[in-house]
Amino acid sequence: MKRVLALFVILLLTGCSSLHEHQFSDANYQQPAICTICQKEAGFPLRADFSIYDIVVNMEIGKSYLLDTVCKDDRTVSTSAKVEVVEYISDYQNENYVQKADYQWKRVVIRLSFDDDKVVENGVAINYLTTNYYNIRQFVSTYNYNFDKACYEFTVNYYGVDYSQCQLIISATDVEWQNSEEGYIKEYLLTFDFLVPTGFDGIVVGVRNAAIDASGFSYFYEYYDSEQFLLFRLD
Repeated sequence: MKRVLALFVILLLTGCSSLHEHQFSDANYQQPAICTICQKEAGFPLRADFSIYDIVVNMEIGKSYLLDTVCKDDRTVSTSAKVEVVEYISDYQNENYVQKADYQWKRVVIRLSFDDDKVVENGVAINYLTTNYYNIRQFVSTYNYNFDKACYEFTVNYYGVDYSQCQLIISATDVEWQNSEEGYIKEYLLTFDFLVPTGFDGIVVGVRNAAIDASGFSYFYEYYDSEQFLLFRLD
């Protein structure tokens, strides 16, 4: 009798499926379906859109990349930019920003440098993008500018919960022409400040070739080309 009782206790502690019918939660992008009674996992997490559409995160902090693009005033004139992620702060503190429970600020700064004389005459077109590594459609459908708060707002799903108070503040700095030994250099700094759920690692920022005609498309994966996009993921 003691042996049977001991076995019964062990089965209870291990959550044996023979003692209950599993009640699984829905899988999300961070974890598979999980039984709410015994925590048994089933299947796999949802597959991220970047994996589904073979989108490559191809930028690292401190490294330089070349991006072919076109001039602003004459799109038939090509040029090239040196692109760098010059700063990334995963837990950014700013006294001017509202802090929210279960959210954190993240900052990333991208620098684009041009040393082509064609830019002097024709200017340069800069096309940046922001998105969600896991769910691009949700990001696009909820992305909206709030004029009262002077920021973009959007929603992300994290561990199965929709966080609808996410924000993005973008600022661009046009640095004056600088004289170097090899000629003049024009720089642009793009600063992205995101308010996202604490620990969320799905925000992606980047730049693309401005020659791409994106009209008629709703999602960037419809015209994505790994050679014409530079993307950085905020882990």
